[in-house]
Amino acid sequence: MYTKTITALMLLVTVLVASAADKHLLNVSDNAHHHNAIDTLRFIVVGDTGTGGKGQQLVADAIYQVCQVQGCDFALALGDNVYRTGVTDLADEQFKSKFEQPYAKLNFPFYMVIGNHDDPDAGAVKAGTTDSGRYEVEYTYKSDKSSDKWRLPARYYRFDMPDKDHPIATFLSIDGASLAGRPEGQLVPSQLDYRDRQAQWLDREFNRSSAPWKIAFTHFPLYSNGQHGNAGDYGGHEGQGVIFRTLITQHVCGKADILFSGHDHDLQWLKPVAECGKTVQIVSGAGAKVRDLEDEDRNEALWQMGDTLGFFYIEVSDDSFKGTVYTVDQDDGEYRAAFNAELSKEQPAG
Repeated sequence: MYTKTITALMLLVTVLVASAADKHLLNVSDNAHHHNAIDTLRFIVVGDTGTGGKGQQLVADAIYQVCQVQGCDFALALGDNVYRTGVTDLADEQFKSKFEQPYAKLNFPFYMVIGNHDDPDAGAVKAGTTDSGRYEVEYTYKSDKSSDKWRLPARYYRFDMPDKDHPIATFLSIDGASLAGRPEGQLVPSQLDYRDRQAQWLDREFNRSSAPWKIAFTHFPLYSNGQHGNAGDYGGHEGQGVIFRTLITQHVCGKADILFSGHDHDLQWLKPVAECGKTVQIVSGAGAKVRDLEDEDRNEALWQMGDTLGFFYIEVSDDSFKGTVYTVDQDDGEYRAAFNAELSKEQPAG
């Protein structure tokens, strides 16, 4: 039984933003919620949310109940924020119906990434330049939106929590939407350039971080036992997602402690594999839709479940990473803690 002892404070978050000029530094003042002290971060990880339908609302209501009791500082939203083809402009009502309204009761920021349904033209034009993706970034800066919860300051970006001077965790948001959609033989030069820009940025920011925990988050999984499968072989198509795979295996694996992703509409806590060093991958793509696991033996899992709505609740301190998976009933919204595990810096993953 938890005791509700949540206190509020103003938190200065330093967000390192990758822009057209590669990056700039943005200081954002957040109204964060902490559980008595800032020695532990508490946050939600949820993906594939943007339907505006019953499933999204049931998960949002369950998140609200969990956060009321345990406290939540922020959420990581793992893409497909607006189904099925993204937004058409900054005034698109889908920002309200598929984000602002479902999460109206949640009083903390959502750090977003771009998914394939947010950016359906990502593989057809110059990488990183699509209108639909740009509108999702620009919505962050829109002055007359319903709330300030939506945080997508650039297509890829960094932020430190609880602050830049004494971080517990560095978070690196990765844009895979322009990289994961085409087999290698169909790639265009701008996709390779865009991958290389992100690769250089990732190397630099991992090296700069002094945080005990490095956490990467993106839409597409490197490994998955769900319908889409592993990068480089998405959907059973050889070469599908291979450029994204090289970005992650060469510039994230072994550097990040955790890699969060969505895309598959299920819940997975996978065990580390030799190719990716210490990095633990967690798939959380059941924020509005459900799907069965396709191959439970494709990658070794600590825990996995398909055909259920749900999300992850994470607690991170200097020496500990604790994760709890909450499943949410598709009919009545009843939620329960289905699994929990802990990683320690004294005994690192892998």
